[in-house]
Amino acid sequence: MGIFESCAYGRRVEVPQKDCSHPLLRWREQAGLALLAAIPWPYGEWLEAEDRRLGRVRLTV
Repeated sequence: MGIFESCAYGRRVEVPQKDCSHPLLRWREQAGLALLAAIPWPYGEWLEAEDRRLGRVRLTV
């Protein structure tokens, strides 16, 4: 993840990194954003949840 950290902060980073937390989650926290809501992992369940979130009506065959 060092490459992402380097791009985000515009500087070199030490590898291996001491902070092994996920950089996207850390950057959300630094930006004052809340944690993301949990989503289903199986593709079919995720697709249904995403359609509901976006207000889409799924066509059934």
